[in-house]
Amino acid sequence: MTKAAGGDHINACKCSSTVHGNAAVPVNDRPIMTDAQWERFSAGYEELSRFAADRGVKMGYHHHMGTIIESGADIDRFMTMAGSHTRLLLDAGHCTFGGRNPATVAEKYMGRVTHIHCKNIRPEIMRQVREDNLSFLEGVRRGAFTVPGDPEGCVDFAPVLRVAAEHGYSGWLVIEAEQDSLVREPFVYQSMGLAALRSMTQAVGID
Repeated sequence: MTKAAGGDHINACKCSSTVHGNAAVPVNDRPIMTDAQWERFSAGYEELSRFAADRGVKMGYHHHMGTIIESGADIDRFMTMAGSHTRLLLDAGHCTFGGRNPATVAEKYMGRVTHIHCKNIRPEIMRQVREDNLSFLEGVRRGAFTVPGDPEGCVDFAPVLRVAAEHGYSGWLVIEAEQDSLVREPFVYQSMGLAALRSMTQAVGID
């Protein structure tokens, strides 16, 4: 269907056993795979990616809080095990929340990155979620996420975009902020994110 509609990219994430949608479960209690499960999942995703690539569609994996691939070590293991057809959706916010500098991930995998989510993090709320054993949804409600350009955020997007420019990246830059729209007006924050990204992309040479 993606190909028929003119698309050339699919993003996917393992969601069948995750905790990020369950307000009763701390995000710290995310599922952890056994070695056998790692082998089965990585091989399976690579096969799906190969199938898609044979039809001219790239398949990116979205690492995400509360899922089987959350930490920097998870990303490294998956990208090593999955193989050459598998691509990565690099999410700066989830990467930071998972304990890894997104610029480090960009430097290692930008040649295989087909999508970038520009999500910022409010570090104090991130700390609350980890230390107080809160659910992912509670973190979202409290405002853990925001957009590029928000002075309350801690993610440095410029190094990620610089690496992207060096690799000739021409994919999407998606402004994301899972926030309560009754507390933080969406148009204000999307406008803030767009202005910040325009300034940063111009500085590093991304059109």
